[in-house]
Amino acid sequence: MAKIYVSSTYLDLQEFREKILFHLHRLQQAVGAMEYYLADDRLPAAKCVADVKACDIYVGVYAWRYGTIPDAENLDRLSITEMEYRAAREEGIPCLIFLHDGKSPWSPDLVDDDKTRIKTFRKKVESEQSAQWFKTADELASLVGASLYDKLNALGYGAQATSVTTFDLEKYFAALRKRYGVLALEGLTPPQKEEYLQIQLRQVFVEQNVRENPPPVELPKEVWEKLSRDKEIHPDDLPSGITLDDVRRAREAYYEKPSRPVLDVLTDSRYPHAIILGDPGSGKSTLARFVMLSLIDPATADDVLQKAFAGCLPLLIELRSYAGLCADDKCNSFLEFLEYLGKTEGWALTQSALQNHLKNDGRAVVIFDGLDEIFDPEQRERITRQIVGFCGDYPKARVIVTSRVIGYRRKILTDAGFTHFTLQDLDEKQVETFVNRWYDLAMSDRPDEAKERRERILKSFKESASIRQLAGNPMLLTIMAIIGKHQELPRERWKLYDHAASVLIQHWDVNKHLKDARIDADFIGEDDKKELLRRLAFRMQGGDGGLAGNYIHREQLQAEFEGYLRERYAQTPDRAKAIAEAMIQQFRERNFILSLYGANLYGFVHRAFLEFFCASAFVWKFEKTKELTIEQLKTDVYGKHWEDQSWHEVLRLICWMLNIERAGQIVDYVLGLVPDLKRADFGSSPPLNIELSLTCFDEVDFSSGLIAPFENLISVISELCLQNEHWEIGQEHSKKKISMQEKQRLIQSAFSRDHFFDDLAIPLRKIIRGWPSSGVAPLLQKWAVKSESYELRSALVSTLAEHCHDQVETLPFLLECSVKDTDWNVRYSAIASLANFYPGETRTRTVFYDRAINDVNYYVRYVAMTALVKFFAHRQDTQMLVRDRAINDASPQNRETREFSVRSSALDLMAERWPANPDTMKILQERAAKDPVLTVRKNARRLIKLLRSKKE
Repeated sequence: MAKIYVSSTYLDLQEFREKILFHLHRLQQAVGAMEYYLADDRLPAAKCVADVKACDIYVGVYAWRYGTIPDAENLDRLSITEMEYRAAREEGIPCLIFLHDGKSPWSPDLVDDDKTRIKTFRKKVESEQSAQWFKTADELASLVGASLYDKLNALGYGAQATSVTTFDLEKYFAALRKRYGVLALEGLTPPQKEEYLQIQLRQVFVEQNVRENPPPVELPKEVWEKLSRDKEIHPDDLPSGITLDDVRRAREAYYEKPSRPVLDVLTDSRYPHAIILGDPGSGKSTLARFVMLSLIDPATADDVLQKAFAGCLPLLIELRSYAGLCADDKCNSFLEFLEYLGKTEGWALTQSALQNHLKNDGRAVVIFDGLDEIFDPEQRERITRQIVGFCGDYPKARVIVTSRVIGYRRKILTDAGFTHFTLQDLDEKQVETFVNRWYDLAMSDRPDEAKERRERILKSFKESASIRQLAGNPMLLTIMAIIGKHQELPRERWKLYDHAASVLIQHWDVNKHLKDARIDADFIGEDDKKELLRRLAFRMQGGDGGLAGNYIHREQLQAEFEGYLRERYAQTPDRAKAIAEAMIQQFRERNFILSLYGANLYGFVHRAFLEFFCASAFVWKFEKTKELTIEQLKTDVYGKHWEDQSWHEVLRLICWMLNIERAGQIVDYVLGLVPDLKRADFGSSPPLNIELSLTCFDEVDFSSGLIAPFENLISVISELCLQNEHWEIGQEHSKKKISMQEKQRLIQSAFSRDHFFDDLAIPLRKIIRGWPSSGVAPLLQKWAVKSESYELRSALVSTLAEHCHDQVETLPFLLECSVKDTDWNVRYSAIASLANFYPGETRTRTVFYDRAINDVNYYVRYVAMTALVKFFAHRQDTQMLVRDRAINDASPQNRETREFSVRSSALDLMAERWPANPDTMKILQERAAKDPVLTVRKNARRLIKLLRSKKE
């Protein structure tokens, strides 16, 4: 392997360098360049010259800037670029020189004001070397590639230089761009031409955060399954030596892990094998595709990914498709699968070439997307073990797996050394970023309208708790953005699903496809398609997999379609069969609301729509066809499924779709499913019937008069507090009627005790917001003070600020929490709330200043300092504080990472806010030389380089 050094000035030729470096990595040669100097302690000039002398080939690229002239040991006042060239000449290193032609367009901003030095240098190089001329970045990359190919062969490196060209990378990359480059919106946008959006995925991608899942407490498999299913464990279930406190600590450990940007995690060398977990629509597949695209197009790639995975071959294996091909005996291994795509979809990959690359060079990023979409448990376990085997066979490859949270079994991958991370919901800033990018692209020709649409959707986000919940899911946020182009957003989740489903159904143009197949079926309208989907969802939930899986076999799908056509339109069996076959064939060619999963399995494009249409089927049978009475709905649907959490979303949707009187009857019924609370023992989790009842209230308008079921719910919770052995509230209450005030006090007591109501915190807070009572703020304050759960206190502090910031007692309470609460999560929530709702208050500034210096937790200090700079950067004492923190803050210690380094963050703030202040450069240089932690020194050097480049 040859070592190639690329020399040029940086900012004026950044795009050109990226394309050159990308091409060199594909040739599998070692590359030296300034992009990789961040971790070196030597001065840049000395490092550059030393690397030039150690290289085998020197590549010089020169335009119209002479470059940085270092002060140290530089009597001739040479730029680093000329130093590098002279070093190559002195060592007799073969040089390949490329000069901008001076005739093609070039920005005046990228030309030295005084061109004397660069002209002299170019003339010197031309007289000593055979130079080639370039106009564009693509032309330069082509010239460099061809010249290097010849030079490498001449120097004896030709065999390695061509080893990876046994498959056509350009053709492979083109296939990836075609398949994944455009956001898959055909199923989410109306089919009219003016509405069909061609939006590049990378144009709207917003990086999410993840939180690491800690290793679980070692428990028998059946115990963990019980905990996952029922959210409870009885002490008798635990093995010797393990207590409920051990299990509780394992649960709490998850929330103690800091939230980190997902790309930082994926590129962290400590996690060569990672699994990304997330809910349906949380962005797992979009993340996988974004990573792929970033590796094949360096000019527009994410910098973090491009630098960490430079030269890596990207491979994306969609496990749903892989499982289908395995079932059809089309392949038996991942490399055979990729070769199959090479033959059938133009991916230009071969098994032998992939094997050669992975065994020798080894640099690859391999993503196995959708482990949860393999529905057969035995097949899923077999493929999981294949992934583990792949990691062992190709240890140099970075491996990423994605899966849904529900139903995932972590043991196999945990034992194989995988680190687990869970995608977090989009926060307010991320939602705003996405919405801004979306409307800038979707309405680029109408900026005024785009601004109005952005404001409409962001206003809904701020004002509606249910909209905020939905918007945290990237798929649902995309649907909301589409809806928001034309109307106010519905506040109820089921109406949002209904609108999205209607759009999807419009794309399912059954009649057009049947006409193409010369089958006359003009009678199939939108109502028919909805009825078909309701029937289909109803049948799927009643199958072997039930709602645990979103799939149906082709034979069952065809039977359902044929049955509907015969019953609804009296079609003959042979004609119904022909129409059904043509309709199903349509799904092989394009995804609509139904999609081919592989191996003759079909399903809804997203599980949310299976749940929506399943709920719609029950409501239709109750309200329209009268096949179900209210009693049957209660007993046969809720009574049968309330203990199965995979059904809870369907049960909630049914309740929300019904009128308020019927919803109240259902909630009353569900509450009575565990009648003897005195004898029941629920461990440390709430009874599922109470949890379901609470969440059924999530989207109920309390102003409409649904008071009796709500009071019944409160009474049940009160009785639970009274009777359960975990709650010693006082027996004097057990034999007398409990007033509403007492019920509130009892629920408050429940919140303050242990973790019993952690799972109920969010829905119960939603109910409290709707109480027709004026005492909500004091009640929230009391809970936030007395609860022993830091997670609950933190949530209540945020809720108080969001919904009661206009009340006079809220600000003093938040100020007190930000200083006195014993847990840093709560202090953080209080400071964030102050920044969101009271940024201009003098008392707020005082707390920010105090916490930035005196808080014992480094992350709280960091957040307080950042808030202080955001709102008070103009004050001299703010600048002084940041300078002090850059030098004197105790974080990070050796074990801490840069993301949560106060000193490093202070340096970032100085460079961003006060780049021209002489103290900024002075402190950066001092930290770069003397800081005891390497990551801080690295960051200081990076910032020095950045500030100097801006002056060039």
